[in-house]
Amino acid sequence: MAKYSNIIGDDDYLVSEVPDVPLWNETLAVMFADPKTSVSALFYLGRWWGKPTTLRQMLAFLLPGDRALYIKNYGPPQQGKVPSAAGLTMEPLGDGRIHLTFDGPMELRKQSDVARYGMGTGPTVRAEVDMIFSSTMPIWDLHATDPHEEEKDLMFPGGHMEQLGKVTGTLKFDGEVVQIDQAPTVRDHSRGVRNWSTHHSHVWINGQFPSGWGFCCFRGSIVGQPGYAMNSAALFKDGKIIGATVETEGLTHPGSDIWKPFDLILKPEGQSSIKIHVANMWNCYQLGMYEPADIYFGIPTSSADSDIATWSLEQSGEFHCDGEIGFGWVERSNRDIGVDDHWRSMCTAEKISR
Repeated sequence: MAKYSNIIGDDDYLVSEVPDVPLWNETLAVMFADPKTSVSALFYLGRWWGKPTTLRQMLAFLLPGDRALYIKNYGPPQQGKVPSAAGLTMEPLGDGRIHLTFDGPMELRKQSDVARYGMGTGPTVRAEVDMIFSSTMPIWDLHATDPHEEEKDLMFPGGHMEQLGKVTGTLKFDGEVVQIDQAPTVRDHSRGVRNWSTHHSHVWINGQFPSGWGFCCFRGSIVGQPGYAMNSAALFKDGKIIGATVETEGLTHPGSDIWKPFDLILKPEGQSSIKIHVANMWNCYQLGMYEPADIYFGIPTSSADSDIATWSLEQSGEFHCDGEIGFGWVERSNRDIGVDDHWRSMCTAEKISR
């Protein structure tokens, strides 16, 4: 594995001892985009920069009918090395499976309101989550396929793995039951220094297709430096990983229309380029990325603008490639693009719906 990686094999647990290194972090995330129900979700546990023995818990479900369930909390690990805090548990079961559970209050909002105005205040409902992530795909060490050796620590934690898979299970809330069946999913686990002050922009896209292949890509830039600090991609076919790079320019600049389709061109090692058309996007939430290393749901408020490094736009994606239609996740950020009234006006219930 690459010299920068400190996550070995299927290590899906929290570290036993947190290194005494400023801004050292560890995060675990699971995201799915379900084309059957049009539901999108984020499960997230990460160490809080101010006291890394405390975990930041974030959970979100974006639902049809312009609805969203959100919760963010902090707390110590609940089950030793098992990733768990504030009611959210991501328990490794072995054989590529992760048990995702939650039982507690979540805030029920209009998705378009959160996108335009932030979370605000409002009612809570009890939400019960019982889902299983499973995968037969190989685990990708993001750093192992990237040539930018000296700049990695400025852009991304020193160890980062990703894996494509599927999620199946139930979400119960407010008298409603949502059944998720084999939703295309990505999970990741990172360890290392994370400092948003160097972050300028990035694009992170992943997807899966019915014939069984998938892709992940990450490309990003740092403040004050031309070009890309990272340009890593991978194709997953027949149980193998094929390293690649991103060729498309301008992906971190959604500009005046965040829903506009675009082409993602990947160049696998020793092969011809592959064009993946991002034909449709639905659901939308934002993560405010604050210096030195914290994140929040929703857009930044005016009082916090001076502390924000950037915001990350999160959308579910429909991908077309060689006659197949696949689904996955589209994430973009750019420090140079502010969240203004025009941007907010694009996050209407009509635009968000699939």
